[in-house]
Amino acid sequence: MAKQMLAELQINIPIVTTLHGSDITLVGSHPFYKPAVTFSINNSDVVTSVSKSLKHDTRISLLLKGKFDVIPNFIDIQKYERLRNTCSREQLLNPDERLITHVSNFRPVKRVQDVLSFFAKVKKKVKSRMILVGDGPERQSAEEYPKRTWID
Repeated sequence: MAKQMLAELQINIPIVTTLHGSDITLVGSHPFYKPAVTFSINNSDVVTSVSKSLKHDTRISLLLKGKFDVIPNFIDIQKYERLRNTCSREQLLNPDERLITHVSNFRPVKRVQDVLSFFAKVKKKVKSRMILVGDGPERQSAEEYPKRTWID
């Protein structure tokens, strides 16, 4: 759609569409928006996806034509060297505790409060600790959640 809109203004530039997840799983699957999302993706010059599974799901749910590439939306481990002074499990946990890790961009669509609420229920039944990894608009609220709910 963007390409057609720009063409009316006599602007001819390539359109690159990157699929991130919620654009397909939420918006793209909604019957009202599905035709527009499918049209827009199929009329892009280049389409990328942040994961193989999202690429697969998108191909099936939206009946896409043409090829598109996967460009992972995370850390390229080839570019970064692992720190030699990493902490050990023993430094974080008691031997009888389980570790739950949540990696997120802390955006509302990730529903971090639900993750934390779920962890609070797990913690009542299983000795465990949670580590939050990442940054984003809801990070501070996530860090304050244990204080509000008495999770240690």
